[in-house]
Amino acid sequence: MMFGWLLLAVTSQGFQLQLEFDPPIPKVEARSIQHFLEADQRQLPSPLLIKRLHRDIDLMHRFAERTCRRQSGSTRIFVCRLVESPRVRNVKIEGRLPYSILRSDILRRAILRPGKRLPIKE
Repeated sequence: MMFGWLLLAVTSQGFQLQLEFDPPIPKVEARSIQHFLEADQRQLPSPLLIKRLHRDIDLMHRFAERTCRRQSGSTRIFVCRLVESPRVRNVKIEGRLPYSILRSDILRRAILRPGKRLPIKE
């Protein structure tokens, strides 16, 4: 598995947000996540801002881990590290099946599909 970092700095009125993605995601997606996270949060005090960031990240159902903290030495610079949840790469059916069951029927009825995100542990 390959790990990397994409650092995105966002400056808005009142606070600066740095997003670290693991693994890195395309810049277009990073910008849309940035816009989602900075909406309506510009004037919140620091503790409420961190709680709101965590809530908004959880609402995306995309990241398995998220940590947001205030950067040491600054009151309005926040760093969030986001780890994407794993995805299904492919579905393979192996072994002998009874004659009346077709592999295509099983694949069609399978809950997991290639590209689908796996559930996040709670």
